[in-house]
Amino acid sequence: MDIPKIKKKITSFLLSEDGKITKQSVMTMGAILASVGALSIASDNAAASHLCTTTGTTGEGCNGTTSTTSTTTDCGGCSECFRDEIMVAVSHNGNNIIGKKISEFVNGEKILGVKFYGTRQKPELIESQIIKMYNIPPSHRRFVSIVCDNGTQIESTSSHLFIVGESNENVLLAAELAAGNELFVHANSGSNWLKIADKSFWDAHVPIYHLSTTTKNFLVSQDGVNYFLVHT
Repeated sequence: MDIPKIKKKITSFLLSEDGKITKQSVMTMGAILASVGALSIASDNAAASHLCTTTGTTGEGCNGTTSTTSTTTDCGGCSECFRDEIMVAVSHNGNNIIGKKISEFVNGEKILGVKFYGTRQKPELIESQIIKMYNIPPSHRRFVSIVCDNGTQIESTSSHLFIVGESNENVLLAAELAAGNELFVHANSGSNWLKIADKSFWDAHVPIYHLSTTTKNFLVSQDGVNYFLVHT
């Protein structure tokens, strides 16, 4: 950046033809500087809104247990996620899924994801891995409770992405889901695409948890039996 040229342009702007600084030019320059300052503050606030706490493993502690560390980081504008009661599918024995609370995971853990094979073919459960686990501090948030036509339910923040088709690209925000949209659900009886029957909104001031995975998807459950496929 050529600083002398910028100074020369500002000076030329402020001075009138007879070499005097006019009141109008000073007022105009003040308005420009105020706008620049406001944009800078807005940019800082937007960046801060994506800060969350990352939980990771550190190794074995002196008492033989695995310890963890938490660091504040930028989660890349993550779509937020779920309350700590929600279960994430870790493994399966036949159709029976073993799950664990989302708040108990750390980076690098193995979980279940899904592989797609195209239209009209059921996705396959495969091994996935957590790339990053995010522990997002308590704040006021809007949640959505979703009920399918067979009565199964799931909840998430209104901004979380649900997979509504046979690829990771076919997604809708929880707030955008409507009656008739289909969600992939795995239960003890097998996997099926279930239609949404109803949804409702509610608010809570709670911490939430988000994770990114190698498959860009994972399965979550509210009752520990019916696991819904969601995007990371």
